[in-house]
Amino acid sequence: MKTLYLRQRFWIWCLRRLLKLHTHQSRVSSEDLATVDTYWIYFRAVPESKSVLIEGQQAAPDADNVIKYYVEPLERSKGLTARQVRKDPGDPEKPRFQIKPETLRDAAFEIRHFFKEIETTFDSPFTALLWRSTKLHWVLLATNRMLGRWYYRNVRLVKDRAVVLRSVIKQEDERSMHISVRTVVNDIYGNKYQKVHPSKRVKVNDTIHRVLESLVYSGELTRQESRFKTTGKCLASLSEWEADLRRHRHEKIREFLMLMATVIIAIGTMIQATS
Repeated sequence: MKTLYLRQRFWIWCLRRLLKLHTHQSRVSSEDLATVDTYWIYFRAVPESKSVLIEGQQAAPDADNVIKYYVEPLERSKGLTARQVRKDPGDPEKPRFQIKPETLRDAAFEIRHFFKEIETTFDSPFTALLWRSTKLHWVLLATNRMLGRWYYRNVRLVKDRAVVLRSVIKQEDERSMHISVRTVVNDIYGNKYQKVHPSKRVKVNDTIHRVLESLVYSGELTRQESRFKTTGKCLASLSEWEADLRRHRHEKIREFLMLMATVIIAIGTMIQATS
């Protein structure tokens, strides 16, 4: 019993240390990700009034008897308080009570650490404190960012009006009745769009939207609410743009061949000079 009591005291000390090190935030939004560093600490336990003894032994807790509590620091004191988590938002809020070692008997912890854009869950106060003390949350953040850069595809932002207009014409040929920014993005990028980093998806959507608006302004498309339709000018403009693109590609190929010829002549000159 004494060992159990000391363990529960140690848990309280670990929880107090965690709540000292974090910045308290009752909610986490996408706008806070650059600075967020907060712990949400819960534990599940059976109140003394609902404990059941069977033949002198503690019975396994019934799911209906287990209550979830949220842990908060006690103001101007070294203690901790807990408040019962409401099962329904409309339920009245329960009063807070001070956590004592016996409160945590048979407690099951759920400690959620929100640190910048990562979230880690622990089931032990000691593990959570050890993770924090050894700065492993920074290691996890660096690893997550490195893997994120490797996993997410770095797709090129399509700024070519011909590509966007060709996508709209293709969807009209397929009798699509609702051509929008989303359908154009899905047609151009396909499955690659799902592996684009969320921050890059916003740029992709904004770029496609601006290109579509420019096509409306120059007369190749018309817009009705969020839907786009082609006009008679679209094919004439598309043929002109494709001719310009072909000329541009030919110029690039010619420049590359000139560069390669210059390099070959320079290498041949060097070989002759050394022989």
